[in-house]
Amino acid sequence: MPFPNPILRRVLRSLALPAAVSVLVACAGNAPESYDPSRLHHRPDGFTNLHGPRGGKSFGDLLAWRWQAWRASLPPPPSRFVDGYGGFEVLAPDVGAIAADPRASVTWIGHATAWVRLAGLNILTDPHFSERASPVTWAGPVRRVPLPVTLAQLPRIDLVVL
Repeated sequence: MPFPNPILRRVLRSLALPAAVSVLVACAGNAPESYDPSRLHHRPDGFTNLHGPRGGKSFGDLLAWRWQAWRASLPPPPSRFVDGYGGFEVLAPDVGAIAADPRASVTWIGHATAWVRLAGLNILTDPHFSERASPVTWAGPVRRVPLPVTLAQLPRIDLVVL
Protein backbone atom coordinates (compact mmCIF):
# COMPACT_ATOMS: atom_id res chain seq x y z
CA MET A 1 0.00 0.00 0.00
CA PRO A 2 1.56 3.34 -0.98
CA PHE A 3 1.96 6.10 1.59
CA PRO A 4 -0.92 8.57 1.34
CA ASN A 5 1.35 11.46 2.29
CA PRO A 6 3.88 12.22 -0.50
CA ILE A 7 6.10 14.21 1.91
CA LEU A 8 6.30 11.25 4.27
CA ARG A 9 7.19 9.01 1.32
CA ARG A 10 10.04 11.39 0.34
CA VAL A 11 11.34 11.58 3.90
CA LEU A 12 11.35 7.80 4.28
CA ARG A 13 13.09 7.38 0.92
CA SER A 14 15.74 9.92 1.92
CA LEU A 15 16.33 8.05 5.20
CA ALA A 16 16.50 4.59 3.60
CA LEU A 17 20.06 4.82 2.20
CA PRO A 18 21.68 6.28 5.36
CA ALA A 19 19.86 3.68 7.47
CA ALA A 20 21.04 0.83 5.22
CA VAL A 21 24.63 2.11 5.29
CA SER A 22 24.50 2.41 9.10
CA VAL A 23 23.27 -1.17 9.43
CA LEU A 24 25.98 -2.47 7.10
CA VAL A 25 28.72 -0.58 8.94
CA ALA A 26 27.43 -1.79 12.32
CA CYS A 27 27.29 -5.39 11.11
CA ALA A 28 30.78 -5.24 9.64
CA GLY A 29 32.36 -5.61 13.09
CA ASN A 30 35.36 -3.67 14.31
CA ALA A 31 37.10 -1.59 11.72
CA PRO A 32 40.77 -2.58 11.25
CA GLU A 33 41.91 0.92 12.28
CA SER A 34 40.31 0.43 15.72
CA TYR A 35 42.82 -2.30 16.63
CA ASP A 36 45.70 -0.96 18.70
CA PRO A 37 48.09 -3.70 19.94
CA SER A 38 49.52 -1.34 22.57
CA ARG A 39 46.17 -1.35 24.43
CA LEU A 40 45.63 -4.46 26.53
CA HIS A 41 41.87 -4.68 25.99
CA HIS A 42 42.25 -4.60 22.17
CA ARG A 43 42.30 -7.88 20.25
CA PRO A 44 42.54 -8.34 16.47
CA ASP A 45 38.98 -9.77 16.51
CA GLY A 46 37.45 -7.21 18.91
CA PHE A 47 37.73 -6.15 22.53
CA THR A 48 38.01 -8.07 25.81
CA ASN A 49 37.15 -7.30 29.42
CA LEU A 50 40.29 -7.03 31.57
CA HIS A 51 38.38 -6.83 34.86
CA GLY A 52 37.46 -10.36 35.86
CA PRO A 53 36.57 -13.51 34.00
CA ARG A 54 34.05 -13.63 31.18
CA GLY A 55 30.69 -15.11 32.16
CA GLY A 56 30.50 -17.76 34.82
CA LYS A 57 27.94 -15.89 36.94
CA SER A 58 24.52 -17.30 37.75
CA PHE A 59 21.24 -15.46 38.05
CA GLY A 60 21.51 -16.00 41.82
CA ASP A 61 24.90 -14.25 41.77
CA LEU A 62 23.28 -11.31 40.00
CA LEU A 63 20.47 -11.11 42.56
CA ALA A 64 22.94 -11.33 45.47
CA TRP A 65 25.06 -8.55 43.95
CA ARG A 66 22.01 -6.28 43.46
CA TRP A 67 20.77 -7.06 47.00
CA GLN A 68 24.14 -6.09 48.49
CA ALA A 69 24.23 -2.89 46.42
CA TRP A 70 20.70 -1.96 47.51
CA ARG A 71 21.48 -2.60 51.20
CA ALA A 72 24.60 -0.41 50.93
CA SER A 73 22.67 2.35 49.05
CA LEU A 74 24.89 1.93 46.01
CA PRO A 75 25.47 3.59 43.71
CA PRO A 76 25.30 6.87 45.64
CA PRO A 77 23.54 9.77 43.96
CA PRO A 78 25.99 11.80 41.88
CA SER A 79 27.16 14.76 43.97
CA ARG A 80 27.99 16.77 40.85
CA PHE A 81 24.27 17.09 40.07
CA VAL A 82 22.62 20.22 41.38
CA ASP A 83 19.04 19.43 42.40
CA GLY A 84 19.38 16.13 40.50
CA TYR A 85 19.26 17.91 37.14
CA GLY A 86 22.93 17.96 36.24
CA GLY A 87 23.27 21.61 37.12
CA PHE A 88 21.30 22.94 34.17
CA GLU A 89 17.94 24.65 34.02
CA VAL A 90 15.13 22.73 32.34
CA LEU A 91 13.52 25.06 29.79
CA ALA A 92 10.19 24.45 28.08
CA PRO A 93 10.40 24.88 24.29
CA ASP A 94 8.09 27.35 22.58
CA VAL A 95 6.09 24.67 20.78
CA GLY A 96 3.96 27.16 18.84
CA ALA A 97 6.95 29.06 17.45
CA ILE A 98 8.78 25.86 16.52
CA ALA A 99 5.72 24.37 14.82
CA ALA A 100 5.10 27.60 12.87
CA ASP A 101 8.71 27.82 11.62
CA PRO A 102 8.95 26.24 8.13
CA ARG A 103 12.65 25.40 8.58
CA ALA A 104 13.82 21.97 9.68
CA SER A 105 14.66 21.74 13.38
CA VAL A 106 15.50 19.33 16.18
CA THR A 107 14.29 19.96 19.73
CA TRP A 108 15.72 17.79 22.48
CA ILE A 109 12.97 16.65 24.86
CA GLY A 110 15.15 14.57 27.16
CA HIS A 111 17.33 11.45 27.22
CA ALA A 112 16.98 10.01 23.70
CA THR A 113 13.70 11.76 22.89
CA ALA A 114 13.86 14.45 20.23
CA TRP A 115 11.16 16.26 18.26
CA VAL A 116 12.32 16.58 14.66
CA ARG A 117 10.60 18.92 12.20
CA LEU A 118 11.48 17.96 8.65
CA ALA A 119 9.64 18.84 5.43
CA GLY A 120 6.54 19.78 7.42
CA LEU A 121 6.50 16.48 9.31
CA ASN A 122 6.68 16.03 13.08
CA ILE A 123 8.92 13.10 14.00
CA LEU A 124 9.64 11.79 17.51
CA THR A 125 12.72 9.72 18.26
CA ASP A 126 12.60 7.14 21.04
CA PRO A 127 9.70 8.78 22.90
CA HIS A 128 9.79 8.52 26.70
CA PHE A 129 7.18 10.63 28.46
CA SER A 130 6.42 8.59 31.59
CA GLU A 131 7.81 9.03 35.10
CA ARG A 132 9.53 5.62 34.99
CA ALA A 133 11.57 3.88 32.30
CA SER A 134 9.51 0.72 32.53
CA PRO A 135 6.54 -1.03 30.94
CA VAL A 136 4.76 -0.75 34.31
CA THR A 137 4.10 2.39 36.36
CA TRP A 138 5.21 0.97 39.72
CA ALA A 139 8.72 -0.31 38.87
CA GLY A 140 11.81 0.78 37.01
CA PRO A 141 14.12 3.79 37.23
CA VAL A 142 12.44 7.08 38.08
CA ARG A 143 12.87 10.08 35.80
CA ARG A 144 15.55 12.38 37.29
CA VAL A 145 14.94 15.39 35.08
CA PRO A 146 11.40 16.73 34.62
CA LEU A 147 9.94 16.79 31.14
CA PRO A 148 10.17 20.21 29.49
CA VAL A 149 7.04 19.47 27.45
CA THR A 150 4.32 16.82 27.56
CA LEU A 151 3.16 14.72 24.65
CA ALA A 152 -0.20 16.53 24.70
CA GLN A 153 1.56 19.88 24.20
CA LEU A 154 3.28 18.73 20.98
CA PRO A 155 1.57 19.03 17.60
CA ARG A 156 0.29 15.95 15.75
CA ILE A 157 3.13 13.44 15.37
CA ASP A 158 3.52 11.96 11.87
CA LEU A 159 6.31 9.45 12.50
CA VAL A 160 7.89 7.75 15.51
CA VAL A 161 11.44 6.39 15.23
CA LEU A 162 12.54 3.79 17.76
